[in-house]
Parts: sequence; C-alpha cells; structure tokens
Amino acid sequence: MRHNYKITFAYLLWMYLAWTVYVGSMYQGLISYGVYGEIIGELARFTIYIAPLFWVFKKIEFPRYTDLGFHGNFIKNISIGIFASIIFIAIAAPLTMLSKGMYIGVESISVAPVWVALTFAVVIEEIVFRGYLLNSFLCYGKVKAVLISSILFLLIHFPGWWLLETHPSLASWITTSGSIFILGVILSILFLRFNSLWICILVHSANNLVAATVR
Repeated sequence: MRHNYKITFAYLLWMYLAWTVYVGSMYQGLISYGVYGEIIGELARFTIYIAPLFWVFKKIEFPRYTDLGFHGNFIKNISIGIFASIIFIAIAAPLTMLSKGMYIGVESISVAPVWVALTFAVVIEEIVFRGYLLNSFLCYGKVKAVLISSILFLLIHFPGWWLLETHPSLASWITTSGSIFILGVILSILFLRFNSLWICILVHSANNLVAATVR
C-alpha cells in the first residue's frame, strides 16, 4: 500500500491535538463520575481515535476489514495471544517489581480488577497503531515501520503524563518512555509475524495488567 503523507499527517495532527485538549480539559473531571465517567471517556477516545479513520480509509482506500488484522483462525490467534501474554507477564512482572525495588513474590502484587487491563482503550490503540499506522509505513520497510509506529505510540502517552503530572522526575519519564517504546516494538513484531490484531490486543492487555497490579 502506498503511503499518503497528507492523509496520515492530517489524522495524526487531529489525534494528538484532540487527545491533548481532552486530557487537559475533561479527563480529570470525568473520573469523579465513576463508571459513567469511564464510559463517556471511552466514547471520547473512540471519537478522537477511531471515528476519523472512517474518513481516512475512504480517502486512501485502505484496508479491507481483514487488513487490520482481524482475520484468520480466531481460536488459533487467541491461543497464541494467551501463550504470548503468559510469557510477557512472566518476564515483565519480575522486571517491574525489581525496577521498583520490590521483592519478587505474590505478596508484592496488589489485587486489581482484570477489566482494567482489558479496556476498550487497548482495542482502539491497537487498531490505530498496529492495524493502521504500522501497515501504512510498511512501504518504507519493516524496520522503519516498526520504529515509526512505536515512536508514535509512545508520543500519544506524553500529553497525559505532562498534563496529569504522573511522572514527577526526569528519570521516571525516561524509564517509562523506554518501556512503552519497547512494548510498541514487541507488539509491532507480533503483528508482522502473525498478522493478527487479537494477539497484540491480548499482549497489550497483559502489559496493562502488570502495570495495574504491580505496585
């Protein structure tokens, strides 16, 4: 697929600007509304990330539904995704605990709802960053496509970190940025290897589960 610079740039400009405005003006206010606020927040995320893609796909005649990575043997892809997620957790959880100065043990893991990891946001981000953007940049080669899409995946986290002040130190910014970038690379490689977004969704969810439970 030939890459359309103007369409991609317009979409990215909209997504980053709209997401920054949303995080800065609405995100914290919605938290106080509990579940209802979360639903509104996910609808806002859908409006910012996914709704414009209908226009994008029409303009560039990009993909069929299957090109996004939702085709293939569903059971097989889910099985691979679960297996990959278990391996990911087995590696990421101990590393996360060590980086936070924790001992490796069940007592170090706090109880958190599993749905935190399996939110609508994971599906949306995988459609955008692996299904669309990674596919779009493949015309420049796999290595460049992986690096570019992973950098863009990292950058979308910056508005929240900055406006919500979730990282008080430069060291925190650097270490978290590194982990998010590496996650983006891993997810991109999995997508290119198996051409399945389901696998990426499950592994991404596994990462969020580790982040939500390891305190």
